[in-house]
Amino acid sequence: STACTAGKSPAAMQSCCRIPRLFVNVIQLMHVSVVHNVTLHSEYCRSMHESVFEWECSCAFSDTPEGLAERKRMDNLTDMYNLALVEVVEEISAEKSDTFAAVIQPGYTQPINETFPVSFLSTIDCFHPSLAAHIAMAKILWNNMLTRKSKKSSTFDYQTPFLCPTADSIFPTD
Repeated sequence: STACTAGKSPAAMQSCCRIPRLFVNVIQLMHVSVVHNVTLHSEYCRSMHESVFEWECSCAFSDTPEGLAERKRMDNLTDMYNLALVEVVEEISAEKSDTFAAVIQPGYTQPINETFPVSFLSTIDCFHPSLAAHIAMAKILWNNMLTRKSKKSSTFDYQTPFLCPTADSIFPTD
């Protein structure tokens, strides 16, 4: 496409535009503040965050007004990053191609509330996704891959069933 060859899109996407029959999933990020909210009532996770993250990212788990402000700042940066991803994908998708498509996958962008199970966080650090979370995230991504842009879910609905493709199913690019 013109955006690919004109040098307007990031270098990695310019390179991808030259690969024939390529479908690129651009997965937007979730708010990391959910980790704080989900672990508030887990004694194990709170002690983990106080001991392990004290030197790494105490800002993310502090219950002070400064900690709250820092989590809001991180969420705002995530929103800005997600918006930038949309702009890049729209730019490189402006000119239609039969051999290349980049599609935004928004399945994790809506703020997750406290119903997000603490079991979705690794017991190693109570921060990174557990196996259960990876399974749920894969299901959300898969379902969105089979869904047109106007119908894609931006909600982390981990209880929704898998969509099963048919012989006529495609990965929509519109």
